[in-house]
Amino acid sequence: GKYTHVCTRPGCWEKLVCYRNPNTGSWSTTEGVKHNKRAHPETTEAKASFSKEKAKQEEKVDLMMAPSSSSSSPSTGPLVAFTVNTKREMALKKQAHWRIYSKQYISNETFNDPSYREMLQAEYEAGGGKGDAAIITRNGMGAWVLAEFQAFKIYLAFSTNQSFEYSGGNAFAQLVHDVATMKNKKKVLAQGLQFVDPTTMKNLVVAISFNTIPNSKDVVVAGELEETVEKMSLFKYKQIVHTTTGDWAAKSVANQFGHDPDRSCGAHSDDKINQRAAGDLVHTKDGTAIDEFEEGQRLMNEVKEVALYYNFDSRRQELEGLHKEGAVDFPDITLSIDHNTTRFSARKRLGHRYLRMNKGLTHNGLINGAPYLQRERLKSLNECNAVFDISSKCVTLEQTEKYMVLGLSRPLHVQMIQRYRGDTIKVIDLNKVTKSPKLPYKEMHVEEMTPIGRECLRRATVAAEMQRCGNKEGLEVTGAPVVATDAEDMATLLDPRTCRSAGNLMTKEEAEKAKANLQKLYVKYVIRVEAFKQEKEEKQTGATAMEEGGGRAAAGGKAAGKAKKPAPSAVSIEGSSGGGL
Repeated sequence: GKYTHVCTRPGCWEKLVCYRNPNTGSWSTTEGVKHNKRAHPETTEAKASFSKEKAKQEEKVDLMMAPSSSSSSPSTGPLVAFTVNTKREMALKKQAHWRIYSKQYISNETFNDPSYREMLQAEYEAGGGKGDAAIITRNGMGAWVLAEFQAFKIYLAFSTNQSFEYSGGNAFAQLVHDVATMKNKKKVLAQGLQFVDPTTMKNLVVAISFNTIPNSKDVVVAGELEETVEKMSLFKYKQIVHTTTGDWAAKSVANQFGHDPDRSCGAHSDDKINQRAAGDLVHTKDGTAIDEFEEGQRLMNEVKEVALYYNFDSRRQELEGLHKEGAVDFPDITLSIDHNTTRFSARKRLGHRYLRMNKGLTHNGLINGAPYLQRERLKSLNECNAVFDISSKCVTLEQTEKYMVLGLSRPLHVQMIQRYRGDTIKVIDLNKVTKSPKLPYKEMHVEEMTPIGRECLRRATVAAEMQRCGNKEGLEVTGAPVVATDAEDMATLLDPRTCRSAGNLMTKEEAEKAKANLQKLYVKYVIRVEAFKQEKEEKQTGATAMEEGGGRAAAGGKAAGKAKKPAPSAVSIEGSSGGGL
């Protein structure tokens, strides 16, 4: 057959194709070694490979800077972002900043391009400069980027220290992480530290790492998070991180630190509502799909086929000609093919654009024979698109990192469930669509929907109940109420946008539980603040004693008999607080 070997490690049994030397008859171990590196981190091959990659990363980060020139690194090393010694270094620094911070992508090859270098030389001479201009080279650029990274680490350490002091020694940050699998099968871990900077009082999300890991097991990811945070912030992980957040598939990583796993990011979960509605995701039992949506998949594929047809310039020009003639009123846009299979937004965007262009696509199909959706299929697409729109606010909310949005989660999800269960649905009025980006809408009764549209709505409702209402079977609509996490309920009470309407959003029991949880957090916070103050006082007292040590030693035993009263501990504070806090 096709495969020559199989991995016999417990639980693996992956089939491999290995090369055999026709002269010696021996098998090449290359594929086996690659498999061990990728799938079995406990093997010698995997450990050696990972250690080698880590060493390379460490070498890049900790590389010290050589004397400054256009082809080497800045003389001031990691402090280059704070100060430069000469105007020449300032010119090199500005070129490096252009490469790092420009909104457009700047290739490293640019800096060795003769035309680019001639342009800068001409600008330099036009400004009165003499001799050679300070023009950075590709090799020199790498050193300046590393220097800027070292400066970034200094700023980050300073900012986290400020936040730690401001919070009274309490953990103040949230660690956001995600694992991506590259085309070469390597797994890369992205990490971001999220906190409110006390100087600007703004919510920051700082990317701190994007590095290779052997696999995405919770123990491996947790170990990497600990190491990165300590290296970048100079604090132990649990000193500053109170919440570990990934997608729902990575909830076990939070358990490694004793953090609440329910505070995971729900962006993928809400996105899966539309994937199930369209039939991209189905339930399986014993390896067999039990709720396929063949008609929905067929409709989605028909829309994609139309987009592929117009993926050629000559065919797009047909539409452009119709648009210029003005015979049909439709927007001059193109159909975007849904290459992204991870997010549903690409497929939703394709359907939305088709609906905006429907008059032009239909007209071109009738006169030039191009593929297009018949009236009934177009109506079904319009209804499905309306179903997909219902969860869009919640998906956007879950993907928002800049603002405080957790308090809005419960009301928006309640609104989403109500719209799925409603008697009407908001669809685009296709007869009134023009080239204007503002689309006309109308209400449609669910009974008037096509069979495809009704099934799409039913599947979306079931999927939403699975995510937010505890519908474990996921086959039929139950009508169960929305179930929120403890964190969402606490945020609902604290958020000024939702606290006044909490009585309508939560039951009395849920509100009382949220209040009790908030009280526990506040008590824990205050206890830690008091303990932190005592720790600082003890350090200051110890430092003063060290400075005055010589004088006290000369005083002999006069003060030896005076025992110093110990400061109250965190335990005594907790015990004395009682119910007062």
